[in-house]
Amino acid sequence: MSKRGKTSSSSHTSPLCSVVLAVFFFLSVLSPVSLLICRVALLFVYCESYCESVGLVAASMPHNTFLLHTVNLAVWVMFLCVFKSFFWMFWFLTKGRGGSAGNKFRMSLGLPVAATVNCADNTGAKNLYIISVKGIKGRLNRLPSACVGDMVMATVKKGKPDLRKKVMPAVIVRQRKPWRRKDGVFMYFEDNAGVIVNPKGEMKGSAITGPIGKECADLWPRIASAANAIV
Repeated sequence: MSKRGKTSSSSHTSPLCSVVLAVFFFLSVLSPVSLLICRVALLFVYCESYCESVGLVAASMPHNTFLLHTVNLAVWVMFLCVFKSFFWMFWFLTKGRGGSAGNKFRMSLGLPVAATVNCADNTGAKNLYIISVKGIKGRLNRLPSACVGDMVMATVKKGKPDLRKKVMPAVIVRQRKPWRRKDGVFMYFEDNAGVIVNPKGEMKGSAITGPIGKECADLWPRIASAANAIV
C-alpha cells in the first residue's frame, strides 16, 4: 500500500508542473525575464520527471537496468539542452561595448567605405568620410558597409581646422537606403548622417540635428539622450 501511495502522490505533481510550465511559456513571449523564469521552471520539471521515472522503473522492474539507463540518458540529454540555452543567454548578456546596449536585427547596408555623410552634431564638422566599419570581419574584395547604429572610423573633410585630418570614431544615425523592420515597415531618411563619438560611445557634441533611427537609439543610449526625435 505504501508503494501505491507514493506513486499516486508523485503522479499528482506532474500536471501541476505542466500547467505552471505552460503559463511561463505563454509569458515568455512578453518579456525576457519571463523567459528566464520559464527555463528555470523547465529545469525543475526535468528534475521532477527524472526522479519520478527512475522511481517508477526501479519499483516496477528492479532487475531491468537497460530501461533504467535509457531513462537516465534521456533526462541528461534534456538537462544539457537547458544548460546550453542558459550558457548562450548569459554569453550574449555579458557581451557588449562600453557605450552601447542591446543588439539589432539585420539591416540593409547603405553606406560602404569611402561614402561621405553629413555630420549631425554641433562639434563644427560638416561631413564625415567613412574609412572603415567596426565589427566587420569581411570577405575578399567586398567593401565593408555600415547602416544605422553602426560605429565607423571616419575623417572630417569640411569643418573646423582642429577636427580635420584626424581619424575618429562616429556612429551612423540616418541613411537613405530603405531597410525593412520586423513589423514589415520600410524606413529611410532624406539624408545620410552620423555623429562623432569617443571609443566608449559618448558623443563629442551636445546636440543632434534632425531625427535618428530607433535602431541607433536602442544601441547607443548616450546618443538617444541627445536626440530631438527618434523614428
